[in-house]
Amino acid sequence: QAQAMLERQGDADSAGAEAINRTVICGAYMNLGIVYATFGDSMMADQMFSQAADCIDEDREASLALHWADTLISLDRENEALALLVDTQRKYPDHLDLHWALARLYGEQGRIDDARVEYDRLLELDVLNEAARERLEAERDAL
Repeated sequence: QAQAMLERQGDADSAGAEAINRTVICGAYMNLGIVYATFGDSMMADQMFSQAADCIDEDREASLALHWADTLISLDRENEALALLVDTQRKYPDHLDLHWALARLYGEQGRIDDARVEYDRLLELDVLNEAARERLEAERDAL
């Protein structure tokens, strides 16, 4: 019985190590994607972000989308960034940073009505402190 308990503990330790390795590897793919994009190698950036998307845990999926959208924008691929943010927002409708990224991108694209909708959605949330609320209002009013 003691041997069986030790084997189960070993299996649990192995599963925990695998989860940690997966998290580290997925994060490395994401960071490499950003580096490749910085050097203007969009093909390798696409490959790295694709690898990250295949293994990223659900808790970090929205963050990956935000980073990839920023990278796509830096590569002058705003329409792809917008599609990614819209798709990810459908999956995570309460994610503040997704609304904010959409509001800003809509504003940059001259889609003022869409930008205001996103800013208004953010301003309706109770989780904002006064400084954040003032910043969002200023951004919305500057449109």
